[in-house]
Amino acid sequence: MADGIARYVGRSVPRVEDERFLRGHGRYVDDIDLPGQLHGAFLRSVHANARIRSIDASAARQAPGVRLVLTGSDLGALNAPLPPFVPDANMANPRTQLPLATDRVRYVGEAIAFVVADDRYLAEDAAALIEVDYEPLDAVVDLATATDGPGRVHDDVADNVAGDVHDVTGDPDSVFA
Repeated sequence: MADGIARYVGRSVPRVEDERFLRGHGRYVDDIDLPGQLHGAFLRSVHANARIRSIDASAARQAPGVRLVLTGSDLGALNAPLPPFVPDANMANPRTQLPLATDRVRYVGEAIAFVVADDRYLAEDAAALIEVDYEPLDAVVDLATATDGPGRVHDDVADNVAGDVHDVTGDPDSVFA
């Protein structure tokens, strides 16, 4: 495990922000209001598993106050799978998501497009204008049938198993005895 992560895993992490929040001096992203500040909103998948046939963002690009609309195809080579949080040799089929889905969504809420506009409401309204043509697929919704039931999270992983991790800490046999 990477040294930076190892210092947090399995240990109590001292919190430094509590006092200011408890005294009402906390600051959240939503509290920031700078001159010329723009706001963003994601269009997210409404399906747990679906192919994306097409994405039409033309209406969103023409909406009032919209400065930028990005889809996965707009990102080009930057829309590459994200790196794994912690590489693990036990992962036979490691997969990470794209910043913006292009051909397939694999869970409800997966980001498909990103809109930047003059304010939050214009960004959200424009995101709602983006039309996505989905081909819904069987979703994996039950752990008991995930390996042999309908639905594949990734087409090239027939049993939906990313990896097989066995971990023993201490001496559980003597504890149970």
